[in-house]
Amino acid sequence: MTTKLNRRAFVSVISKSSAIGFIAPAWIGAESQASHVFLTKPYLQNPMANAMTICWITAKPSHSWVEFQEVKGGEQRKAQAVVLGLVVANNTMHRITLRNLKPGVTYRYRVCSRELQMFKPYEKTFGETIFSDFYQFTTPDPSNREVSMLIFNDIHDRPISFGQLMKLNGTDPFDFVFLNGDMFDYQESEQQLIDHLIQPCTEIFASEKPFLFVRGNHETRGKFAYHLADYFENINNQPYFLLPVDRCILLLWIRGKTR
Repeated sequence: MTTKLNRRAFVSVISKSSAIGFIAPAWIGAESQASHVFLTKPYLQNPMANAMTICWITAKPSHSWVEFQEVKGGEQRKAQAVVLGLVVANNTMHRITLRNLKPGVTYRYRVCSRELQMFKPYEKTFGETIFSDFYQFTTPDPSNREVSMLIFNDIHDRPISFGQLMKLNGTDPFDFVFLNGDMFDYQESEQQLIDHLIQPCTEIFASEKPFLFVRGNHETRGKFAYHLADYFENINNQPYFLLPVDRCILLLWIRGKTR
């Protein structure tokens, strides 16, 4: 007897079977939550000719910064997040923008987080500082005549698909990646974002190649959907934006439908 499944039921079955085959690395397991560790590797967002945003997550509240310099040499620089004159601290989700960069230049960087063990009005106690590995990225160059990108969509909580699809690209170079919606069935927690998107992407490309995440209709569902903007940054901090590329303009916007 043949059993028929509609699209939604099929996606649900495949998502569950793929989740069984995906084993999260030990450094994002329950034990790591008790110590001061990185829950993710750094991932690149919002690439610009003169700026790049770097994000990552720690297990404990921290004060964080990025150390970076041009690969070909130059002064080592340090960037931290400042909002309304206050240095951002006591947070676990870190998002820092490197500014005053040069177009078409390759930079070397690492992220640093110092645990904030106690945060009182007139007293702060800091703990251990942890450092990531060094990575590198190249800023976009508006004078380039060509640009290349990879587009992923409808992953639907199947993190193993990122690696499988990336293999189809072989060794062909690319400048950045578009996550074109429906990366999830719905969003329930930060751990889901780590396990099903951030970790598989950083294992493959996202620490050295930026991605832009455009929501699909499934990214508007679930209690954690309201927090997506805390973890990802697009051009002009909007879910829709224009991306000028040589003699054309790419228009990206949220894809949604009501039910």
